[in-house]
Amino acid sequence: MSETEVRRIGETAWSLSSHLLALCLAILLPGMVLGSLALWSLFSAERTSTELRLIQAVDAIASGIDREVLAITRVGESLAASPLLQSGDLEAFELQARQLLGLQGWYVILTDRDGRQILNTTFPAGNPLPEGDGERVREVIETGKPQVTNLLYAAARMPLVGVRIPVISGGQTAYVLTVAVPAEIFTPFLDQTLGKLNWTVEIADLSGRIIARSHQHAEYVGKGLPPPMLEQAQAGTRIRWETNDTSGETVTVVALAPLTGWIVAATVLGDELAAMSRRGWTTFALLAVALTTLSIFLAYIFARRIAQPIHHLASIPLEGGEHRFSQTGLAEVNRVGVALVESIRQLEASKERYRTLVEAANDIIYTTDLDGRFLSCNAAGYKALGFTEGELIGRSISSLIRGDLPITYEKLSQNSENSGQERFEVELTAHSGQHLVWEISSRLLRDPKGKPETILSIARDVTERKRAEEAIRANEERLRMALAGVGAGVWEYDFTTSKWSWSPEMLELYGLSERCEPPSWEEMLNLVHPDDRENLRSRVQQQIERGGPFSAKFRVLRPDGQLVWISSKGVVELDANGRAIRARGIDQDVTAARTAEIQREQLLHTTAQQLNELQSLYNSAPIGLALLDREFRFQRINSVLAEMTGLPVEAHIGQLASDLIPEFRSAVEPLFRHTLETGESRTGIEFSTETPAKPGVQRTWIIQLYPLRSPGGAVVGVGMICDEVTDQRRAQLDEAHLAAIVESSTDAIISWSIDGRIRSWNPGAERMFGYTAAEAIGRDRKLLLPDNSDGESSATLFERVKAGERVATEGVRRRKDGREIPVSISASPMYDGFGRLIAVSVIFRDISEQKRREEHTRFIMRELSHRSKNLLAVIQAMARQTARTSRNLWDFQDRFTSRVRGLAQSHDLLVKRDWRGVPVSDLVRAHIAPFVDRSEQGLLLSGPTLSLNPSAAQNIGLALHELATNASKHGALTVDTGQIEIRWRLRERDGNRRFLMSWEEAGGPKVTVPNRRGFGHTVIEAMIGRTLEGEARIDWRKDGIVWRLDVPATSIASEDAPIDFLPEGMASELLAIYRKWLTLSSRSGSYPPPSAIDIDRSGEADRLFLVALEPAQNTAFFRYLYIGRALAQFGRPDKGEGLRSGGEEILGSLESYHDCIIVARQPCYDWARMRANGKRLEFERLLLPFAEDGKTITHILGAAVVNDDH
Repeated sequence: MSETEVRRIGETAWSLSSHLLALCLAILLPGMVLGSLALWSLFSAERTSTELRLIQAVDAIASGIDREVLAITRVGESLAASPLLQSGDLEAFELQARQLLGLQGWYVILTDRDGRQILNTTFPAGNPLPEGDGERVREVIETGKPQVTNLLYAAARMPLVGVRIPVISGGQTAYVLTVAVPAEIFTPFLDQTLGKLNWTVEIADLSGRIIARSHQHAEYVGKGLPPPMLEQAQAGTRIRWETNDTSGETVTVVALAPLTGWIVAATVLGDELAAMSRRGWTTFALLAVALTTLSIFLAYIFARRIAQPIHHLASIPLEGGEHRFSQTGLAEVNRVGVALVESIRQLEASKERYRTLVEAANDIIYTTDLDGRFLSCNAAGYKALGFTEGELIGRSISSLIRGDLPITYEKLSQNSENSGQERFEVELTAHSGQHLVWEISSRLLRDPKGKPETILSIARDVTERKRAEEAIRANEERLRMALAGVGAGVWEYDFTTSKWSWSPEMLELYGLSERCEPPSWEEMLNLVHPDDRENLRSRVQQQIERGGPFSAKFRVLRPDGQLVWISSKGVVELDANGRAIRARGIDQDVTAARTAEIQREQLLHTTAQQLNELQSLYNSAPIGLALLDREFRFQRINSVLAEMTGLPVEAHIGQLASDLIPEFRSAVEPLFRHTLETGESRTGIEFSTETPAKPGVQRTWIIQLYPLRSPGGAVVGVGMICDEVTDQRRAQLDEAHLAAIVESSTDAIISWSIDGRIRSWNPGAERMFGYTAAEAIGRDRKLLLPDNSDGESSATLFERVKAGERVATEGVRRRKDGREIPVSISASPMYDGFGRLIAVSVIFRDISEQKRREEHTRFIMRELSHRSKNLLAVIQAMARQTARTSRNLWDFQDRFTSRVRGLAQSHDLLVKRDWRGVPVSDLVRAHIAPFVDRSEQGLLLSGPTLSLNPSAAQNIGLALHELATNASKHGALTVDTGQIEIRWRLRERDGNRRFLMSWEEAGGPKVTVPNRRGFGHTVIEAMIGRTLEGEARIDWRKDGIVWRLDVPATSIASEDAPIDFLPEGMASELLAIYRKWLTLSSRSGSYPPPSAIDIDRSGEADRLFLVALEPAQNTAFFRYLYIGRALAQFGRPDKGEGLRSGGEEILGSLESYHDCIIVARQPCYDWARMRANGKRLEFERLLLPFAEDGKTITHILGAAVVNDDH
């Protein structure tokens, strides 16, 4: 660009002063505009901030409401998963729900699939229930998800809200459970959230009815939201400002709770809003004018100071002239000026060096125009071509090239990858006619605008190199032909570059003829045979270290699988420092020669080996071998046979066989003579004896004799082969023992052939599966598989064992009668002496009892989990109720601990019985024992040997504990004369069996009706009655309280308790008699007959008594037939005397016999502490029914144990 153009561009552009002034204005004007906007923002910022705080506060209230509702939902989901509800025990569930939620003032409503209410705790128990909301119930059933209710009202017009929960049972919604809470529970939440703020916050349901309000809650609950507020919520408008005459400016903020969809609205009066700050415009305007004037003045001053040095910098000449720069007052301009002058000087010096370098270069450097005409050329070019400058400049390079020009402008411009650069070779003709070969590199040069201008080329004369390469190529061809004739190839390795150079013959020699490049050192080693690879690597490494000639032979495994032998010879060259720099060599295929050499070596080795084998046959044979002459002297003997005598082989040679083995004379010598005389071989001769080598051990051999003949055919001796079969004979004996074990085993032991057929069947299999051996053998192995079994599993087991695996598993198999039984399966392969699979052995074991035990264990674990949850619920209710009636913490701890201990006693009894039930007598004695002074108070326990189910045991146990606690504090157990009678009976009423239990106190302090009723009264009267679907009553008699329980027998019966569930507290003598009765009953399948009673041989005759039942009109009459001597002292009646009605006696009363035997129709047990004949005593009594026909009870055998040792 010329100086004129630079000046013209400078005249059209803005001056620096103008730019500085514009910069000041550009900075000030936006600032003034922003300042104006900032004033307006100050007015609106406070308003926006207030709106944001209001919205955040209302959103926080909405989220808090959702958390409260979510907590109610979790309680409802826990109740919906209650085992009582899942099992359909709605009455127990109602009791549980009232206990858990009643204290909190919450309610439960249970609705069936048709919308009918089944349970509603907002009503007293037993009251008729209203119709449910069928449409909402169907929505919950269809969606299967909880649903939040709108505002609803309880029986007493109490406003409630709740959550409807689907109760899933059997994969479908069986009920809809609604947990309802008073609407006022949200009022404390609003008060806590708002604090001292004078806001009015209202919560409304989906229909717009108010659920809770921060002010005047009771007055507004149930009313609708104001229409403007409701419209604002429906439109989704979060905030609304309005002004009215009464309250002035107000703001209303509305939010919808995300979970419930309820409306949360907050109203704030204008007095609560902070006044917005205001600022004047006058100060801002004056400040803006002053800043603008000052900026313009300063811009003008500094523009002049900056512009003068820049004008001076622009006056420096770029070409020619004197390159100097005078200092200015601007430091940056001074540095730029000095750098610019220095750059101009260096550029001119660089141009001069380039010209000198080009002229002095040995390579030809020239330029051409885009059509290929010479524009310039250095001295080396003129010399090589023989042209002068005038002859060459302007001449086309195409006129010198033999053939077409390989590169043109178009090709250079298209080659963008190499920035317009190309390399090529051409042949030229010099001015003298000489043919030249140039290697040229051309590059396209462009002007500053990017337009192609000239072509720069650098050429090197490679004519002599080309001639040398041709000569080398001819020599290599001759060498290749020579090497191909002898199957060899040459190679060279450069250690400095780690590169190979292989001849084509080398590639063919290693089976790599398809490759163009030689392999790497590691790739070549991978072709070497694994047995030779490490040896070759080691030898090469040693040769590299010491240098010089080397040779090696190794095998190569070609890629096509062919194995060839290679003979490699070469030399390693070292530099002055002893480091390898190069290796050259020749590899030759010597497979044919090496193969012949190996074959010779193998032939020699085989011959020697055969001789050694023949020589060592006698010594290495696993059987005994010997040769004897006609006089029975040993000529040859091996070590196996010599072991019989305990002498070395050499000591046998020349000795008579009968001298060394005396038993031979009688057992084997006659057979020797027969072979000598007839020339016939003898086989299968069994011979047994003890040997010196193993004294005391009877050993057995099978001997074979064969004649030894001379070349003429005459028998000259006898050869003997002895095979010891001692182990085989023992194995046969062991096999016989094993067969006996299999035959007597209780397990089913069978075997399958390899084609899946049954080939053996022991008696245990007959007993287990019902098929005889004749029926099962030969049948398919699937004979025992059930119809619905997974055949693939059986097939997999069979295949796994056939593959050699021992398999142990479990499964189900079918008996002949069709019954399926669980079995354990142990299968293993059977092999013959050669290790071949011949069969599969299978052992089946009946694990029915084991499975029953496992199932019972799982039942116990499930029952324990279920009971633990119920127990926890009871303890929680117990804690709440005890806390309500306790006077202080210590009173609560004492009463609560006592009640938990009582509950634990019932729990311990259930655990001991595997949760299958608890005998009533054990339960009563466990709860009464801690409170009874055994030396004073009177006590009677009487009733049949019934077992209570776990639920009944826990509830009755709680009641007994509360009764005993009350008696020990206020009742019969507080004085020595106190008496307690606890009785339980079975009664028939309206065709249904009822369980009756009573607790009667007497002889204690005067009883007064309490003023208040605590948790104990709830347990023994209300809770136990509802839980067991019956009735419990307390009668506050003056001489002692009376508690009676009347429930259905089905509510207390323990179906899992076995008939021999014996009470633990029963005396050992009575337990022995009870077990005998159970044995007699199990044999007959009903009541045992009286003929089975043998009192004289029982060993307990002194404590027994026998009563006969004689039917009478409308009743039954009992008559004594026998009374033991140990019982006679207690008012012995005469034989034949009947039982009297009235008080309880050791031998019993008419009422106890009737209740226990006639009604209960099962054994009865009594325990009492009483006074008889002036003595204080304890007694236990057991009554056992007998029947002539096994059905109608005709006799009662009684047994009593009396203890008067106080």
